[in-house]
Amino acid sequence: MCNENKIFLSPSQHYRQVQDLDDLDYLIKESELLTGAPGRRFHLRSHDQQVSIALEWDGYLIRNLNRGDPIKTIYLPRLLLPQAMLGYVLRTGRLFTRRLAG
Repeated sequence: MCNENKIFLSPSQHYRQVQDLDDLDYLIKESELLTGAPGRRFHLRSHDQQVSIALEWDGYLIRNLNRGDPIKTIYLPRLLLPQAMLGYVLRTGRLFTRRLAG
C-alpha cells in the first residue's frame, strides 16, 4: 500500500524524478495543460514534504501542503532557486512528482 505521507520515493511507474530546471518547468506546464489547474504537486524525498509549485513570470509560487503546517505560499525568484531548499533537492535528485495518467 502506498502511503503518500512517507516520502521514500524512487523513479517508478507512479513517480517521476525531476531532472533539472527545464524539466521542472515542463512538468508544471504539462500538469496545468492537462488539468486546467495552476501548478503541480511535488514530493521532496528525505525532507518528508509535499509542495505545490506554480510558475510565475520570473519564478515560482511554492505552497506547503503538509498537514499540521500552516498553509503558506512563498514566491521564489528563478535566480534564487539554486540557493533555496528547492534547488538543493533538485540538484541532489530528491524532487519527485506523480506521473500523470496518460
